[in-house]
Amino acid sequence: MQVLRRSLRRFDNVAYHLGHITQLDLPKAAYDLVVLHFVLHDIPPAEHPRLIHALVRKLKPGGRLVLRDPQGHGVDPASPIQPYSTLFGREYALFEAPNIKNEEYRRDGDILLLMLKQPEYGWLDRVYYLLGLMNTFNVVYPQLQDMDFRLDAARFDLPVYIILGRHDMNNPSQIPAEYFDLLEAPSKQLFFFEDSGHGMIWEEAALFHKIMVDTVLAGMGTCVRAQRDYTLHKHTQ
Repeated sequence: MQVLRRSLRRFDNVAYHLGHITQLDLPKAAYDLVVLHFVLHDIPPAEHPRLIHALVRKLKPGGRLVLRDPQGHGVDPASPIQPYSTLFGREYALFEAPNIKNEEYRRDGDILLLMLKQPEYGWLDRVYYLLGLMNTFNVVYPQLQDMDFRLDAARFDLPVYIILGRHDMNNPSQIPAEYFDLLEAPSKQLFFFEDSGHGMIWEEAALFHKIMVDTVLAGMGTCVRAQRDYTLHKHTQ
């Protein structure tokens, strides 16, 4: 709950409730939209009908119930592109696009088109980019289904910079923010791009460039010293 409050601290119209959804004291027929984000798989299947019925009762007439949940343990590696692309496309249209303020990004469409339009890319580069994207869906994502970086990568012996789009639904900010708090590293910094979704390096390109030049590159000497001191301290414990 602390991570959630910190992630949403800039919003003054958010109420927080902790408990079982069927027992929370929330008004009936009062909400236009209810989103259940990666919750169902943690609840026994026998309870799903009661849970969904309770959520539906909270909706106004004509309201929408949106469910997002992993399908089993990972996606079939034989052909995962379609479910991933469909899921990400719906998330972008529903949650990210309305919050994007960069008119050029909104006009050009999405990350894929922006990458393919870059003038420094030749046709062979574009082909390799698409092949790399396919391999990401086919090979990388299925391997990540059962990984939890909070457990599997909780310490690095090098500086860490995490940059997040506040409206990113592919990588909701509260999860990496929690990971950042747990992470051990010689130095670490967390940046939020408040007017961006998943494509923050294009949506707020000037801010990304400033961070890379003024923080990452400018701090390399300091980071090397911090890494050396961190390593010495770790080995003397």
